[in-house]
Amino acid sequence: MFKVIIIGDPCCGKTSMLMRAAERRKNETYTMTVGVDCKSRMFRRNGKNVKLQIWDTAGQEKFRTLTTAYYRGTSCCILVFDITNIDSFYNLFHWIDQYSHHCDQPITNIVIAANKIDLEHKRQVSRLEIQKFCESMNCDFVEVSVLQDIGIDDLINRVIDKSLVLQQKVRENDLKEAKGALSSSFNFSKARKEQQPFRLGSAQFQPINGIQGIKPIDFVPERSRKKKKCCA
Repeated sequence: MFKVIIIGDPCCGKTSMLMRAAERRKNETYTMTVGVDCKSRMFRRNGKNVKLQIWDTAGQEKFRTLTTAYYRGTSCCILVFDITNIDSFYNLFHWIDQYSHHCDQPITNIVIAANKIDLEHKRQVSRLEIQKFCESMNCDFVEVSVLQDIGIDDLINRVIDKSLVLQQKVRENDLKEAKGALSSSFNFSKARKEQQPFRLGSAQFQPINGIQGIKPIDFVPERSRKKKKCCA
């Protein structure tokens, strides 16, 4: 299961996006999110079942302290803005900064959702402006209409792909760290091969348990011991 968070300015369609993505239904009325809300859904991507736990966060300033605590542990972030509200576009800088500060994932795991493309006649931010901004920030973007269910599948697929890539990187890093730990620890089989047998009188012995560094007890044959002089 992957944890995904939706962030952005108020009134950009975050809650409606949650409803559309998780429940495949549109939200007819605006209701301000107080704190956070969460829904889960199973998706099918490239022959795999992928479960997303999607968190909707309040955009109001008074809830920021609460909502930023939910950034941690996310595999991907959906950053929503309204193409009919240029201020919500300018505030993308703020949201990216917030996410990078409170989450341990790179900003490349942000997918920017340019919402309300059904209101093209009210557009204040051109597609070219969005594209240039996202290229400068190294983020993906998708133009969507939550109301008309346009671009939502593409958005979710990108979120899933980024989450799977991140999961693979984490597994590879864990494997490297595990291999590094093993290589830095004592190699018993190698130590056994490298050690030479030692002689004790006329007999030959192998090192005890193959543990390097163990030396045989000094042994002096009986015949080589000097006899003590008689005190009589």
